[in-house]
Amino acid sequence: MFKPVVLEDVTGGSGKATNLCVLVYGLWGNPTHMRNVAKVLRDKYSEERLYILPAEKNCGNFTYDGIEIGGERVCAEIEAKLRSIKEQGGKITKLSMAGYSLGGLVSRYAVGLLDAKGILGDLECMNVPTFAISHLGVRTPLKGWLNNVRNVLGARTLSMSGRQLFTIDKFRDTNRPLLAVLADPDSMFMSGLKKFKRRTLYTNIANDRSVLHYTSAITKYDPYTDLEKINLNYLEGYEDAPLKNYKALKKWFKNILFMATVGIIMPIGLAVFLVYSAAQTTWSAIRINAHESGEAGFEDRAVPHVPANSGGSRRSQASLRGLQQLTEPALDMIENLSGAGWRTCPVHIQKHRHSHAAIVVRMDKKGFVDGWVVLRHFDGSEFVM
Repeated sequence: MFKPVVLEDVTGGSGKATNLCVLVYGLWGNPTHMRNVAKVLRDKYSEERLYILPAEKNCGNFTYDGIEIGGERVCAEIEAKLRSIKEQGGKITKLSMAGYSLGGLVSRYAVGLLDAKGILGDLECMNVPTFAISHLGVRTPLKGWLNNVRNVLGARTLSMSGRQLFTIDKFRDTNRPLLAVLADPDSMFMSGLKKFKRRTLYTNIANDRSVLHYTSAITKYDPYTDLEKINLNYLEGYEDAPLKNYKALKKWFKNILFMATVGIIMPIGLAVFLVYSAAQTTWSAIRINAHESGEAGFEDRAVPHVPANSGGSRRSQASLRGLQQLTEPALDMIENLSGAGWRTCPVHIQKHRHSHAAIVVRMDKKGFVDGWVVLRHFDGSEFVM
């Protein structure tokens, strides 16, 4: 649909630009993962109108270091860019923060820091679009031993990011998971988030094994667990035009593929992953210690007004159809985040199984064509200047 683009050709801006849009990618990510998001924005808005800044300091293995440290790195990049533009005679007056996957949580942390430092008070806060973001964490409520293994291993093989994504961490002296603090209505993180004019949730309804619909849509009910039993109403101009019918695969063929994966490929892949993760977790711990001690150049790490654990509300747990029950902290996050006001855009990626990558056209694959429809909707209907 589009020719591959070079990141540098669609990012940056001129000294006349007054709008700054920051792009933040996910776990193991790098700036090129957001190049097609940048492309649709640049196609519509010239360098004289919009300055596009892809975050660079929290990429690759550095994304293991946690949402907190990632947010501090992104915040520092934004501050440096604002100073640089000002020194060159320009002036940014509007800010947008676009996040994908883990990058959306990093963005929300950075927004809180910017607000606490008074920087948001000098800017008109415009857009916070989130693409497949695990706002409630990635702990899956799905049943089955594979999902249980995922919950256990994921929380312990991705360094601090894993602990925070699976909500088994304790943020500073709050005795609460970081994600719960990010969603606290009395925190600087929610204060900053609410300053933005538009907050949008782009959420996959199928085939996203990294971020399930309930967590990216901030909801306790998933109506899309069985797509054959519901009628999907597509927005006019964004109708479905599938190229492949994955339902046509025979059940026996699916079983063969599953058994081959479980019996042959998975043990080998798991062994390699565990060795790699152990090494990266060790290096991440070294970086985290350097960061916290000030050796990495982040001496001022104060986070004002972080609410301590108030005990939470005592409510009955809610369940999603076909899923296990959600935890009380997850329900609290849903209630608190919903108060910010979000525009929810469910996305049905059909032409590729890897919907988590397709939603932002992370790679230039023919099967990711549905992702261009998502980006066209984002650029045409959700991003405001």
